[in-house]
Amino acid sequence: MKAEDFEILVESCKFFLDDEKVRFVPYSIKDNKRVAKILIENKMTSISLDEFNEIAKQSAPLYQARKKLKQQQLGKYNAMSADEIAKQPMENKVEYLELLFPRNQTKEDVDEVCRKNEENIRACLFHLDFPQSFWQKEKEQAARYASLVANSPEITQKLKNWQDTSLDDKKEVIKQSLKIFEYVYGDAPKLEFYTEAQERERLVKLGYPEDVHVNAANYHEGVISFNTDRLQESDNLFAVSVPFHEGTHYRQDVQSFGDALVDRIFQSSVTNLLAYDNERNDKQDKNYKDLYTMLPCEVHAYGLQEYMENELIQNTGIQKANDKDTPVVKRIHNKGYSMAKVNQYRSR
Repeated sequence: MKAEDFEILVESCKFFLDDEKVRFVPYSIKDNKRVAKILIENKMTSISLDEFNEIAKQSAPLYQARKKLKQQQLGKYNAMSADEIAKQPMENKVEYLELLFPRNQTKEDVDEVCRKNEENIRACLFHLDFPQSFWQKEKEQAARYASLVANSPEITQKLKNWQDTSLDDKKEVIKQSLKIFEYVYGDAPKLEFYTEAQERERLVKLGYPEDVHVNAANYHEGVISFNTDRLQESDNLFAVSVPFHEGTHYRQDVQSFGDALVDRIFQSSVTNLLAYDNERNDKQDKNYKDLYTMLPCEVHAYGLQEYMENELIQNTGIQKANDKDTPVVKRIHNKGYSMAKVNQYRSR
């Protein structure tokens, strides 16, 4: 067994013993495919504890050696200035993020890493540009989604009369949008709804402050959850645009994009830094949510979302209206769209 494969199993899976056989359960949906591939290639889909212990005994020395080398490499990156990090090749930037944010990182570890290296992390994220070919292919599919939505009278009639549309019908538009998303991309996330009060209660229990920002929608582990309060007061493109944005996050978890470095970016755990970013709750700070909007997954999703909305407007003539987002939310979204534009401009 390759040391790299053993490392992925150890760091990406929980282990269970069922009927004297070892069962590997990935921590995250994004690890499902590569863990399954490793198990099949190494004939470990049905393996006893004794057999696994023998593999571990053989692989442990190389695994420990790899960990030591990684720590040495991380030390070299951390010793660089922000300017030096920004000038590193894309592969080095991806490696740096992988080393900073391993799987199963504790919140305390994330806080420490971000506090010590925030300037370098910002430089790395800001200059982590997707290839032009990636953007081109992604926009082609986004245009297809927009075209299919535009040619669905059930959806467009409701978008034209959004303020008079009931909450249940708005939910139905989201469901129809996800069906189109599945048709275009071959897969779609599951769907749930929550009230703002329910989500705030959940976040406070996790240790966040009472006035923590509550998103209009969230994606996590194969499920999109929508804030019904925000949906009720949303602009008329919300129910086709936000499912598309959050669905893009789902694709980042489960699909390959045909580019090894792009796939590595989305397989990384750089989103761990949200535990640090979310704690900085001064909504008037000019840097509020900067790290969030610089995340590659958000650059990708915001870039495609804005492009898709523009395509939809051109195809239908329906203008975006009834935008009741707060100034704070608008500022976050504008940062996200701006980061995506910078990334696309530099990829030319």
